[in-house]
Amino acid sequence: MTRKIRISVEIYDHHLGDDYEDLPDGWDDWTQAKQEEYLVNLVKDYLANAAGAGASVVEVPGDE
Repeated sequence: MTRKIRISVEIYDHHLGDDYEDLPDGWDDWTQAKQEEYLVNLVKDYLANAAGAGASVVEVPGDE
């Protein structure tokens, strides 16, 4: 047996509408890079909450 990392992602729903977040304080004073970083992190948070995901170490038979 070989140990590997198994990653599972569960997508359970299609687009159901849009959610809206308030702009953080000082948004207009942020650099474009900081704004983009914030948006990327916001999307990651939404994805983490919209889809179940996990990773674990498992033994895979016959892969030696």
